[in-house]
Amino acid sequence: MPNREESQAQFSFTPTVILQGDGSYLVRPGKPIAGREKITVREAVRRFGTSKQTWVRLYEAGLVEGERPSPRKTLLFVDSIQKHLKASEDPEFWDEPRRKTFLNS
Repeated sequence: MPNREESQAQFSFTPTVILQGDGSYLVRPGKPIAGREKITVREAVRRFGTSKQTWVRLYEAGLVEGERPSPRKTLLFVDSIQKHLKASEDPEFWDEPRRKTFLNS
């Protein structure tokens, strides 16, 4: 039986995973998101400020959308970054659940 690392596949889209009755999984490809500008975390640091670690944490907490085409590369959607920056200007944006999610990511 392969270990977890060997059996994990990397997707550049969000797949639909359906558990089958026999314990296996059916994986169907999701729809790729076309037309959205993507940038690397390093480019986000250069264009918008803040540290690399902060952008990764925002992505992992689900506060900024993006995709991870490989374990060592994260691409962020520019429109999602801009939306987050605008929303986070409001002091009430960082309510307790959102703050905990970010700090625990």
